[in-house]
Amino acid sequence: MTTALARTARRADSTAAVMLQQLCEGLSQDLRGYEALRALLDRQFHAALRHESETMAALSAEILAQAAEMEAQRTRRRELLVGLLGRTAQPSLRTLLGRRPAGTADALAALRRSIER
Repeated sequence: MTTALARTARRADSTAAVMLQQLCEGLSQDLRGYEALRALLDRQFHAALRHESETMAALSAEILAQAAEMEAQRTRRRELLVGLLGRTAQPSLRTLLGRRPAGTADALAALRRSIER
């Protein structure tokens, strides 16, 4: 019985570790996504200054696609947070970071700070 409990605990730890890794990867994708969106918006702004309507329309389509991708990633992040924190907790990075032992969430906290800038 004790061996079965130990295996179950290891599987739970392993699952949580995979979910944390996926969360970090998703935040890295978010950071790249925000950078790409910023670049697209800058290009669109300059196209508007030059009155280039075709360029603006093409960039609008790219901006919408980028926003949809980022929304899908946000949904996935929320699912991961619910999986890690449970359904009764607020599914936020702040809540997750508050529950992690000191030093175990440094990479996650650094990514969160980068995105918030």
